Order: sequence, then structure tokens, then C-alpha cells
Amino acid sequence: MNFTQQKLIPVLVIGLSVWAFDTQALAATDLTDYTNTKQTLQQLIGKTMKKNRIVGLSIALVDDQTVVWAQGFGYADKAKKLKAAPDTVYRVGSISKLFTATAAMQLVEQGKLDIDKPLQTYLPEFAIKTRFPDAGPITPRQLMTHHAGLPSDYGKGWGNTPPEPFTELVNKLPDEYAAYPPNLILSYSNLGISLLGAAVENSCGAAFSVCLQQQLLHPLGMVDSEFVTGASASPLMSKEYIRGKAVPISALRDVPAGGLNSNVLDLSRFMRMVFANGNIDGQQVIAPATLREMLRSQNADVPLDLGQQIGLAWFFNNTATGESIAWHNGGLGNFMSHLSTLPTHKLGAVVLVNTGSTDDVVGELANSALVLMLAEKTGIVGHAQAAGVSTQIMPANEQDFPGYYASGLLGLVSIDESRGHKRIKFNGQSYPLTPQVDGSMTFNLPGGTLTRANLSDRQVLIADGNFLLGEKIGQTPIPVIWRKRIGQYQVTNRDGDVNAPKSLRLSIKNGFLILQVAGFSDRVLTPVSDSEVIIAGLGRSLGDTISFETIPNRDVIRYSGYLAERKKRDY
Repeated sequence: MNFTQQKLIPVLVIGLSVWAFDTQALAATDLTDYTNTKQTLQQLIGKTMKKNRIVGLSIALVDDQTVVWAQGFGYADKAKKLKAAPDTVYRVGSISKLFTATAAMQLVEQGKLDIDKPLQTYLPEFAIKTRFPDAGPITPRQLMTHHAGLPSDYGKGWGNTPPEPFTELVNKLPDEYAAYPPNLILSYSNLGISLLGAAVENSCGAAFSVCLQQQLLHPLGMVDSEFVTGASASPLMSKEYIRGKAVPISALRDVPAGGLNSNVLDLSRFMRMVFANGNIDGQQVIAPATLREMLRSQNADVPLDLGQQIGLAWFFNNTATGESIAWHNGGLGNFMSHLSTLPTHKLGAVVLVNTGSTDDVVGELANSALVLMLAEKTGIVGHAQAAGVSTQIMPANEQDFPGYYASGLLGLVSIDESRGHKRIKFNGQSYPLTPQVDGSMTFNLPGGTLTRANLSDRQVLIADGNFLLGEKIGQTPIPVIWRKRIGQYQVTNRDGDVNAPKSLRLSIKNGFLILQVAGFSDRVLTPVSDSEVIIAGLGRSLGDTISFETIPNRDVIRYSGYLAERKKRDY
């Protein structure tokens, strides 16, 4: 979870090249020992760390109320030769959201919070502009399920040192716009969870970190865990690495969304509480009915979610045999994390690493562990899959494919037809499309099965049946006033935020206004007035509003708190 993160949900394709089981050998295996699971994972972890240059990794496996295996690999501090261990503390990033949501639900039980009342009930200062006058108020429930329609982030100040309090975020929003009406689409929002944290703080009557410590972490016995803006002072705190080199641990403003520092032993206690219906070591932390509500799918009736199910902060996937996986991952700076559980079988795994550029590696390891444990405990053998609850998509006609699409992953995508043959083009590449009997199209890349559908009055392009690749957009003339604004802009208020872009560029591509920022895919801009454009498309970091104003002798773009001034006129 960081400002530059493009994807919400990793594709959990688990390929166990060192699979240690066969169904006939299972009968002779001690199902409570997990010897095969441990041996297989040790080999897999060794290969994974070498391939991805991971400096340090810790893992824990839980069966109901027992930590059946916890081990560290590599180094928490390579220079000091301090080995990673089960008690090594990492920044766990967005796994924090599970704890913020759990604390909110504890307040529900105490009668201090109603998650279906307007957010302003608990955060009176909250206000944001909207282009959806018929939309209802934003609620804490929608914040927990990422269906509030808020921008994904408020970028300015995300990583400043020292960070300002996250509670100041609410004061920055009255001049911002909602991206979507509530309940249109699952659009991941760190901003939303930080606002939930502010509501928790107000309802709890104590500072957020104090409230979480007293109400949740201490009762759980998570003695090495805390919500903080940076590194923990504990000698157990891991260093942070990228490409094998230690880097400074950066600050974080949005503490409720990603500020938990923890280790695999403490996170195992959280999983144990889940498996014991809210109880840990005889203490009821949260009521069983409340926990069931958190683990209940909240969005089965949202077509644009394409079957990706979410509870109250928990995401859900399935194994190939239909077993439900409840999980959350995290990425903060170069720390990566993944916590996965099989609630029905009371099995859990958590993997924490201290090295960036690992992409979905931690998710693959955690879900590989679950699949291995399930096989050894029950004899059920099958890989984890990305698909949640399946959704029926009625493909559009083949002739509906051609056109332009705004994609959060690929930028501007076009599908062209010439002499009866169709091609898809993006990022300067072109691939032929092959029609299929089911109405889909395929091309020669991973994820290269495309479906066109009309969902919630939106024309969308879907990859592999469950990933919303882009929204179809019309081509209209770019107003002259916006054509005159084409050029390079310098961000003038980074103020020590190392994550902030240094510059951006407005350009025109294929007749569309395009925003280009280094490290991000292109964003297609739709002018809605002489002073505002909307980032076209559906999903994370899309739907946001960018404004433009002319100050004497200066042309300025405003977006997510940043100011960017034109370096020179290009006309």
C-alpha cells in the first residue's frame, strides 16, 4: 500500500513446482504435523528469495489456536548480520485496515458507532463536492468496503517527514470531488480508511493509536505491535531494502490505512481470534455475530465488481475446490505483506518481507501455504485462484469491440478493425485479436481473453472474465482552451515528500487529452468545463477531478493537493 501502487488485488496464480503430496500418500501422513508443508515451503521460500533478491522474510502458519510453524529467513539487518526471525517487526501496510475496521465494529458493539449512518454523524467536518446529486450520503460501511466513491488517495503529504496528523485530511476535502457515486464500484481508497480512522478516534474518545492499542492490540496480546507513522523504536524492527540495499524507512501520514508495525507471531494471534469466533485466550475481543458480519460478502449485487467479493475490510477468493479464502495484503515503501485464512478450516498463513520489487510474491507464498496445509489436514488438493464469486457476463456483440478505452493499468487502449480483422493497441504495441465462439476475443499475452459488456450503464472491457481492464470512451473535440494548456508542468509543492512526482505533462494522443506522470500509466482526461477535467475510467485512481487555473504569469494544475506550474508555453 503506497501512493505509487497501481493494482489493488494481486492475481493469485499459485504454481507449486515443488508440490510434495499425492492423494495416496496422504493416508500415511501425520495430518497435525505439517511436515510436508514445512519442507515444501522451505524449498519454495529459498527459491523465491533468491529469484527476487529478498533480504529478509518471516512466515507463520496457524491451525486453529496453534502456531504450527513460524520461521525467519535471511536478514532483518544485513549489515549487522541480524537474522530475520518470527518476532522480527515489519511494516505491514494495508493489513492495518483489518484492525481499523475491527476497532470500528467494536465501537458498534459499544453503541458508539452505527456504520450505516452518514459519516458526518461521527466526523462532522467531512464534506466533499459531488457530481452525483442523487447519490446518498457516504457511510462507514461504504468506507470499509471501498464503495464510498471517494478518491483513492489524497497525495499531498502522504510521505512527508514529519507527517502531519491524518486527522487533518478531512479539512482538505471540501474543495475535492467524489470520484463516483457510492456503491457503483469497488474502488480501493486509503483516503476512505483514514477517514474511518478519524471517525473511530472521535467515537472512541482517545487518539487513534491509543484507542487501537487499548481496545484491540493489548487484548489480543500483540505485544510487539503498534500503529505509528514510521519505524518502531523496538530492537526487533527490520531494516528496509530495495535491490539488496538498505534505504531509510519513510514516514506515513495515513496511519489507519497502513501504519501498523507487527510481526508474524502477533498477527497469528489476530488469526487465532478470528478462528475462535472473536475470542483469544478466554477473552472475547469481538462478538461472534459481529465477526460473521465482517466476514460476510457485502457487495454481491454490484455488477462492476465482476465477482470480486469484499466483507468489512476482508477480501475473499476461492481455492479451486471452492474453499473460501479471506485475506488482505499490504505494501508500504519496500515492505510487503500478505495474510490469508481459510476460516471454514481454521487455517491461516502470514508472510512478511522487508524488500521491495517483490510484486505478488508474498501473496503467492501465503496462498501456497494455505493450499499445502489444507491438503495435509483434509486431503483436499487444489490451487488458489483469483476468482471470487462468479458473475454472469453477457458479452456484447463482436462489432461493439472497436473503439477507445480508458484503462487504469494500460492507459489509452484502442481496438481497431481493418478488412474484418481486429487489433488491440496500447503502450505502443499492437496485437491481433481472435474471435471466440462465446463472443470473447483473445490475443497473445497473459490475461489475453477479452469480453465486452454493458454493466451499470457503463461499456466495459473485461480481461479473463474478472478484471475490469477499461471503460469505453467517446472521442469528442478537445476545447481550444485545453489545447492551449498542452505542455510540461513542474510540481512546486513537494515539500519533502519523496513519493511526489517531480513533473507531469499534458499532451494529446489519438485525439484525447492525456496526463503523463513518470512511473504511472497514462491517464485519459475528459474536460467537463474550462477549468476542470475528470480522469476517465473506472477503478482505483480514476474518476478523480483535476483543476486548472491561471494566476498572473502562471498556469497551474491542481490535483490531490499538488500544484504543478507550467515550465514554459509550448504554443
